[in-house]
Amino acid sequence: MYNEQVCWPWRSTTSVYFCPRILSQFSIARVNGGRRVVEVPTPNKKTAVGDLTGGLSVAMVSIPEGMAYALIAGVDPIYGLYAGMLTVIVGSLFASTKLMVITLTNAIALIVADNLGFLGDDLARGIATLTLLIGLIQFLMGSLKLGSLVRFISNEVMAGFIAAVATIIIFGQIEELVGYQGHVDVSGPVSGRIIEGIVILGTPWEWDL
Repeated sequence: MYNEQVCWPWRSTTSVYFCPRILSQFSIARVNGGRRVVEVPTPNKKTAVGDLTGGLSVAMVSIPEGMAYALIAGVDPIYGLYAGMLTVIVGSLFASTKLMVITLTNAIALIVADNLGFLGDDLARGIATLTLLIGLIQFLMGSLKLGSLVRFISNEVMAGFIAAVATIIIFGQIEELVGYQGHVDVSGPVSGRIIEGIVILGTPWEWDL
């Protein structure tokens, strides 16, 4: 069973069509009488069971993931839950494709952690401002179609980026993992974490396991 929705041309000289995202998700587009029509599957019991189990499966992973990323960012874990819920809702409504994975990322958590010192005493307001700026930058880049530049980034660069982020997170969490009782005074948002982790690993008598 399908419902039909007509999509409007984005510009008169282009083949790009605009459809409200809330109605075009999981849709099949076709041309009917010169009009671009989107067929939207009507929810039923068969798909509802799969949607429910899929949603619960993702939630079981996203909840601890969001809390962990909030701790990496240096904020209350509840912020991770809020961010995980809101980004999925907003992203599902406005994403340009149903194939896009919308979730929390550890790279953003690291960026927030590195900027906590510049956000002032009111962390909530500072993080909200930082989020707004990131959103405006992403909107501007999307409007200018700069996302196509990503194809020039090789797989090796992305693999190195992911490995670097994982290394920084591991070294940054060693202090909490071993219950380090000493004090390490190093500078540098990235190199400081790695040096601090090495120092902690080299002084096991300061651990509180």
